[in-house]
Amino acid sequence: MNTLLAVIIGVLTVYLAYTFYARRIDRHVIQSDPKRATPATLYMDGVDFMPTNKNILFGYHFKSIAAAGPIVGAIVAATLWGWLPALMWLVLGVTFIGWASDYSGIVISVRNDGNSLSATAHRLVSARSRTVLLMFIVIYLLIGASGFLSIMANTIEGQPRTVLGIVVLTAMGLLLGQMLYRWRSGLVGATVLTVGVTLLAILAGPWSEPAFTGLNGAMNSLTAGHPLVTYFDPTAAGFKGGEAAMMPSLLLWALAICVFCYAGSVLPIWRMAQPVIYVAFWISATAIVLGLGGAALATFVKPEVAQFTIPAFKGFNPQVGRSGRCSSSPSPAAPSLGGTRCSGRSARRDRSRTKRTCCRSAAARCSASSSSGSWRSSPCRSAPRAPRWRHSRRGSAGSSVCSASRSITRSRSPMPRSS
Repeated sequence: MNTLLAVIIGVLTVYLAYTFYARRIDRHVIQSDPKRATPATLYMDGVDFMPTNKNILFGYHFKSIAAAGPIVGAIVAATLWGWLPALMWLVLGVTFIGWASDYSGIVISVRNDGNSLSATAHRLVSARSRTVLLMFIVIYLLIGASGFLSIMANTIEGQPRTVLGIVVLTAMGLLLGQMLYRWRSGLVGATVLTVGVTLLAILAGPWSEPAFTGLNGAMNSLTAGHPLVTYFDPTAAGFKGGEAAMMPSLLLWALAICVFCYAGSVLPIWRMAQPVIYVAFWISATAIVLGLGGAALATFVKPEVAQFTIPAFKGFNPQVGRSGRCSSSPSPAAPSLGGTRCSGRSARRDRSRTKRTCCRSAAARCSASSSSGSWRSSPCRSAPRAPRWRHSRRGSAGSSVCSASRSITRSRSPMPRSS
């Protein structure tokens, strides 16, 4: 197995899956309609709901999926079970599971006033389903966030040359949001400026390494070089497990990442999360293109580098842990591989606020229908006045207004345009 064959398999998978499968699902099952008004248009508040250029939106969602999860997960899977199970999971998982869950989850949120999955389940299923989902989401986020936090903090501490690029990337994302939504700059010019400066900062990383190495040393000198705490790391020593130490410098970068995540969750979507991820998309896209090109050319330029050194299949039991085994019985690879395709969008999908209920949805849609001149033919006429907030056990706000809201969603009256 060589890298060129892996690239060909990946390109063919994406093309065939999109052409013969994904497009049919979108046309016959999802039935997407570009003329349908989205919550960003109906509830434009400048915080969570903001009409966005389609190119920015593409980069935002692309980078939300192509995060550390599917990249690190595939590498870990290949290390434990071999490159064949990892490659099969990427091909089959992306085709039949990955995009379907992410895309359908976005469509469900868009067609339910931008609510998260738990809020939608509370309204359509029951209050208990929302409680179960929230419990799952909290546990899932704790596991996912701890994994990403560990990877990023150890990377920054172990490779100080990466710090400058990360800092400049964040700063350029903030600048891009200001340029696009406050200064009304053009997208092309703003993108070239911010992405160009970020790439220069990444290339200048080796020159900044001594400064951040000195910062790490200064932090570690606070404890005279002794760790703050030692703990067992199951991923150390080739997943055999071993003792790991948390130094003050590692804690510093972990806290910095927590502050970064908190700022992205509380600031308006256009201020930080969206532009920072959009800039990061171009960095990732550049790395993907260069990586694919290098993998394809390596077969002809340097064939010994293009050959896979990891065995195709190592067995069902990866021989990890203190005793050298996962458990007393062989551990199947398929259920464990399920966690390797972890994406950043699941956490981001449940970040949206759930304060919009059926009552507010009906009132907003009725107002939009009235302003568009289709009041006489609109079902809003049967509910000219929205009642006050009255929450039932299932979270609805009056059956008559909820019925009007559902009728408006199905109506063919002209959709309002964003101002």
